[in-house]
Amino acid sequence: MFVGVSIHLSGRRLDSGVRLLGLESVANLLYPVLVALVMLVPVGPTAQGVCLLVLSAIGLPGVVYIAWQRTRPPRAEPGPVLVYRYVLPLLAMAVGTAAAVGLMIGWTLAAYGPALFVFLMFIVGTQNAWDLLLGSRSQLGLLAAQARLT
Repeated sequence: MFVGVSIHLSGRRLDSGVRLLGLESVANLLYPVLVALVMLVPVGPTAQGVCLLVLSAIGLPGVVYIAWQRTRPPRAEPGPVLVYRYVLPLLAMAVGTAAAVGLMIGWTLAAYGPALFVFLMFIVGTQNAWDLLLGSRSQLGLLAAQARLT
């Protein structure tokens, strides 16, 4: 994804929307890697829970900031895309936070939370990277409308 973005976007004008989409893609694909690394560290579940809580505390403001920036008027994306693109990462962060707290208090089922977090973030990160490289349907529709006007 990172090589594809750097090759594809080298000749493209990077407006704020494209930069935010790139930031989203990187964050949505980086956090699962960090969570996987935390879960691979051979320490107790309490220490893993603390590390996951720190990651959630760092990631949640970033996800909220990106969602706030992208949903302010004028927005070019339809409502369902906004829900998919921003509600799923917020849900993933909530799952990550709940899993962290669950691990810290010794709840054994909380060990499944990081896997769900990784799954949700990979789904959104992959779609965002796809939209960034090839253009989302809404962006392609706007480009086609602009081309018809000129």
